Amino acid sequence: DAHDYFVTQGGGSQIIFWISFVELFSVVALFETIQGKREAGDYAFDPLNLATDEVTLARYREAEIKHARLAMIATGGMTHH
Repeated sequence: DAHDYFVTQGGGSQIIFWISFVELFSVVALFETIQGKREAGDYAFDPLNLATDEVTLARYREAEIKHARLAMIATGGMTHH
């Protein structure tokens, strides 16, 4: 019911527009990854300097992958239901 409501109200097209807008900025990162200038998913965003050494950085990267996969599974479950 919520899907049909947002489609008729035009909210779906706004969501697609803004997601596309954000995705345009990730194209730069994609090309830098292909060229070997950075690792996949590395946006060098650590404003609190939490990853002070390579061991901590590796642990945070692994945790981020696990959480992202869980979020994708949860989103798939919500949209499928």
